[in-house]
Amino acid sequence: MSKLIEAVECFLDRKNRNRHPDGSMDKTKWYPSETEKQECCKSIRQPSRSYPWSLIKHCRTKMHVEHLYGEYSS
Repeated sequence: MSKLIEAVECFLDRKNRNRHPDGSMDKTKWYPSETEKQECCKSIRQPSRSYPWSLIKHCRTKMHVEHLYGEYSS
Protein backbone atom coordinates (compact mmCIF):
# COMPACT_ATOMS: atom_id res chain seq x y z
CA MET A 1 0.00 0.00 0.00
CA SER A 2 1.38 3.41 -0.86
CA LYS A 3 2.27 5.89 1.84
CA LEU A 4 -0.27 8.37 0.47
CA ILE A 5 -3.11 5.84 0.72
CA GLU A 6 -2.04 4.98 4.27
CA ALA A 7 -2.06 8.69 5.16
CA VAL A 8 -5.56 9.19 3.71
CA GLU A 9 -6.89 6.15 5.57
CA CYS A 10 -5.26 7.34 8.80
CA PHE A 11 -6.79 10.81 8.42
CA LEU A 12 -10.27 9.44 7.72
CA ASP A 13 -10.05 6.97 10.61
CA ARG A 14 -8.95 9.72 12.98
CA LYS A 15 -11.62 12.09 11.70
CA ASN A 16 -14.29 9.43 12.25
CA ARG A 17 -12.78 8.42 15.63
CA ASN A 18 -12.08 4.85 14.44
CA ARG A 19 -8.37 5.33 15.19
CA HIS A 20 -6.77 7.62 17.73
CA PRO A 21 -3.49 9.54 17.78
CA ASP A 22 -0.74 7.97 19.86
CA GLY A 23 -0.45 9.73 23.20
CA SER A 24 -1.51 9.69 26.82
CA MET A 25 -3.35 11.60 29.49
CA ASP A 26 -1.99 13.10 32.63
CA LYS A 27 -4.78 13.67 35.15
CA THR A 28 -6.83 15.92 32.87
CA LYS A 29 -4.88 16.73 29.67
CA TRP A 30 -3.84 14.76 26.58
CA TYR A 31 -0.30 14.86 25.16
CA PRO A 32 1.07 13.22 22.01
CA SER A 33 3.77 10.56 22.24
CA GLU A 34 7.28 11.33 20.98
CA THR A 35 6.54 9.51 17.71
CA GLU A 36 3.27 11.42 17.25
CA LYS A 37 4.79 14.88 17.79
CA GLN A 38 5.53 16.75 14.58
CA GLU A 39 6.82 20.21 13.68
CA CYS A 40 3.23 21.43 13.19
CA CYS A 41 2.41 20.66 16.84
CA LYS A 42 4.70 23.43 18.06
CA SER A 43 2.24 26.15 16.98
CA ILE A 44 -0.70 24.59 18.85
CA ARG A 45 -1.81 25.83 22.26
CA GLN A 46 -0.44 23.59 24.99
CA PRO A 47 -3.11 21.69 26.91
CA SER A 48 -4.49 23.47 29.95
CA ARG A 49 -7.42 23.12 32.29
CA SER A 50 -9.52 25.19 29.87
CA TYR A 51 -8.23 23.44 26.71
CA PRO A 52 -7.31 19.87 27.68
CA TRP A 53 -7.86 18.46 24.18
CA SER A 54 -6.03 21.07 22.09
CA LEU A 55 -3.31 18.70 20.90
CA ILE A 56 -5.48 15.64 20.27
CA LYS A 57 -7.80 17.78 18.13
CA HIS A 58 -4.79 18.99 16.17
CA CYS A 59 -3.45 15.43 15.77
CA ARG A 60 -6.67 14.53 13.93
CA THR A 61 -6.18 17.23 11.27
CA LYS A 62 -5.15 16.71 7.66
CA MET A 63 -2.06 18.87 8.12
CA HIS A 64 -0.82 16.83 11.08
CA VAL A 65 -1.35 13.50 9.34
CA GLU A 66 0.49 14.86 6.28
CA HIS A 67 3.43 15.72 8.53
CA LEU A 68 3.23 12.32 10.25
CA TYR A 69 3.45 10.46 6.94
CA GLY A 70 5.98 12.81 5.37
CA GLU A 71 3.59 13.96 2.68
CA TYR A 72 3.50 17.61 3.72
CA SER A 73 4.44 20.29 1.25
CA SER A 74 4.19 23.92 2.33
